[in-house]
Amino acid sequence: VQPKKKHNITRKLTKITPQKTAVSAALPSPNEVNNFLRAYSSAYESKDFLKFSHFFTPDALENDQSFTSLHDTYIHLFQNLENISLKIDILALSPEKNLVQLRGRFDIKLKYPQQSPIRRQGKILFLLIKNEQHFLVKKLNYSFDNPE
Repeated sequence: VQPKKKHNITRKLTKITPQKTAVSAALPSPNEVNNFLRAYSSAYESKDFLKFSHFFTPDALENDQSFTSLHDTYIHLFQNLENISLKIDILALSPEKNLVQLRGRFDIKLKYPQQSPIRRQGKILFLLIKNEQHFLVKKLNYSFDNPE
């Protein structure tokens, strides 16, 4: 019987360093964003809740409340208003994870029957996710310049 040979196996460790890859969500074109804002504002101004609600993801938040919890508020608002005008101006666009952050300013005019129009301005922030060929609102935060 021959003695077992000892095998001298040296394990060569190679330090693996991950390659740095730039991960950047492509910003949409200004035209894409303006088209979204035009369609969003038009749906809001139409006072058609179903049409307007299609701009939001099922888990969307509006000022830290679920959009679904605000359905009745929107329906009541749309039913009671005579006219709505909404204008949104873009101040900045930036990628945020798989979303696009849109910071802007809004100007809204509300007209109730037999009342003078109400006009308010303020800051608005959207977190948008692209769904096929259009954007959906994942998060919406806004505040009025002079709350009353």
